[in-house]
Amino acid sequence: MTMDRGRVVSAAFGVVLAGVVVGAWFVAQAAQDAILDSQAGAVVEMENDPSAPGFRAFTEPTPTAAVLHTTVTADGIAELRSVHVLIANAAGGGTIVTVHPNAAIDPALPTLEERFRDDGLLSTLDGLQMMFGVGFVETVVLDAASWTTLMQKDLPLTLSLRSDLIEIDRAGNERVLVGEGSRPFELDEVAIIASHRNPGEAPSGLAERHRQIWQAWISRTAAADEPPPLFRVGQGFVELVALLASEEVVYVDAHTQGDAQESGEVDVPALFEVMESLVPSPRPPVGVADLTVMLLDGTGGETDLRGVAHSVTRLGATVAIVGNTDAIRAETTLRVHAAEGTEPYRQAAALAEVLDVPVVNAPSSDTSVVATMEIGMDGLDAP
Repeated sequence: MTMDRGRVVSAAFGVVLAGVVVGAWFVAQAAQDAILDSQAGAVVEMENDPSAPGFRAFTEPTPTAAVLHTTVTADGIAELRSVHVLIANAAGGGTIVTVHPNAAIDPALPTLEERFRDDGLLSTLDGLQMMFGVGFVETVVLDAASWTTLMQKDLPLTLSLRSDLIEIDRAGNERVLVGEGSRPFELDEVAIIASHRNPGEAPSGLAERHRQIWQAWISRTAAADEPPPLFRVGQGFVELVALLASEEVVYVDAHTQGDAQESGEVDVPALFEVMESLVPSPRPPVGVADLTVMLLDGTGGETDLRGVAHSVTRLGATVAIVGNTDAIRAETTLRVHAAEGTEPYRQAAALAEVLDVPVVNAPSSDTSVVATMEIGMDGLDAP
């Protein structure tokens, strides 16, 4: 992973939501939704001391968005040009991860651009979730016209175009669409920069231009004096970008293994590690079982509770509550509060089997979660 940082100043943001498709994907049960009443990505504390025995805190998924940048070719075919994953901190700022369209978790599996072309949005989202190990609170599809409409009040954007963007007609004649250079670019130029790929250009070229546009846009919108009235509509994507722009933003390139121009294989373990460090409260991938879990540290603070939460999330559970046991536990167990033989019980038992932890029958109608996982001293070396 490589990183470069851009400092932004204030939390002002304005958009016109024209031509933008925004979808929120929800996995948690209705019972969990009723108790989660915190700031985005934050934790609602029920005790003052998180290290105290018996501490409990409700969690809300960390604000995340998968932004798919697309274009329609002259033949009328929709193509995926790049993906950016936005991750906001509760206090502002965050990380934007650039993903190349030729990315895949394995060379034998379709790339993101192949998924988009052959099977559409849901298949693309599925591939992206496998890479990142989490689901996304928002999924946004932007073509160049939609994107430039979103950033219109912040134009022109100062960018560094390393080479001319050209097109070649059927007669072989070359025409420059946008000339190279470092300068402010207007709306029509930014639209071309955000959509055009030169003949023979690697997918990484356009993806890198997209990252540069994100950097310039976030910096400009952060420096704006006040948000326009449309900002107060409360759109999830708008709020997430505003939250990002309020503090420092880190830009991460999810590099492929080997040569990014030839190999699209993503270093998934490294990406999982990055997500564990950035996402305190992960959301399960879309389409997994609705299994809610309370995750309790029974080691006195010796375990990496966030890492365990991500491992459980990748296996299809929603971590709705985190906290500590009332005393040190020697053994890791999964206490199931649903009645034996029911579907929630079977889901919890399947989770316990994968984690290789014993199941304790603990039926209860007084809890909003299906199961409570207590991490014991025997689980310190577990993922």
